[in-house]
Amino acid sequence: MKILYAFQGTGNGHTARAMELLPHLFKMAQVDVLVSGRQHQLKLPFEIRYAYQGVAYVNGRNGNLSWSKSLCQLGISRFVKDVNALPVKNYDLIINDFEPISAWAGKLKGVPVLGLSHQAAFLSPKSPRPEKSHWIAEQLFKHYAPVDEYLGFHFEKFDSKIEWPILRGNIRSAEPENHGHYTVYLPAYRDQQVIRWLTQLTEVRWHLFSTQCKTPYRFMNIQVNPVNTEGFTQSLIQSAGLLCGAGFESPAEALYLGKKLMVIPMKGQYEQACNAAALQQLGVPVIPELNDVHFQTLEAWINSRNKLKLAYQDETLAILERSVALYQP
Repeated sequence: MKILYAFQGTGNGHTARAMELLPHLFKMAQVDVLVSGRQHQLKLPFEIRYAYQGVAYVNGRNGNLSWSKSLCQLGISRFVKDVNALPVKNYDLIINDFEPISAWAGKLKGVPVLGLSHQAAFLSPKSPRPEKSHWIAEQLFKHYAPVDEYLGFHFEKFDSKIEWPILRGNIRSAEPENHGHYTVYLPAYRDQQVIRWLTQLTEVRWHLFSTQCKTPYRFMNIQVNPVNTEGFTQSLIQSAGLLCGAGFESPAEALYLGKKLMVIPMKGQYEQACNAAALQQLGVPVIPELNDVHFQTLEAWINSRNKLKLAYQDETLAILERSVALYQP
């Protein structure tokens, strides 16, 4: 059986999931790998057969998504050319982690596409949503990378087609400690905004991971580090808690490690609004933006002892065996 595994390289989450899934897939079938976008920080331990530029969301600097910069990256003619050129007829199955080129190539050329991604969880109406739905974003969930069948990953099994997160091996094997600091990752905000906010709690030690600084430095009670996967992972494992955007992988890792968690969803990013709704349903505190109006909520979170520890079982191999068996020739 020949499988094309396609994923977005526009973030560490898709890449980390590929690194956990592919070693199992390589033992089950003949597998080629496709990636579109290379904005992740993880080193890939496998060969890439097809690599494309891809499309990435671009963060603003006030907690928002920069739609203008994101739209500037779109190249419709290039996308159509890539879809037409991709030889998906050489494969029995496309396993797709929200990657549009392979998904559309499979749809147009009659090759089955199985969606295995966090975004696939939003194809289920039982996946939590914010109070105010966004019609265009809902259509993107369905049509950005169309699939014939799906299995989504989320913070809870909200539906029969939703599974627990696929966690990195070094997170599963970690022995959590509490060194007293809090890990922070808020790339949608300027460092100065985050620092001004955090320094108001002078007794708290913060590890801020930044996409804007090039070298580490300390300012008052804040250690600022460039984004680094290994450094962030160690900081999280040894932290008292995590303050971050409402993405998927980092909050899921914090929940698995039993860390206190607070999220600030990126403004204008509907997927993060959905994640925030799911986390809030589980009891995780959510604040809508980084400003002084919500400072007391941050202070209460720091002083609170309430935290969740979700024992996500490792069902990676079983999920793949069950999924691939449906398409065996």
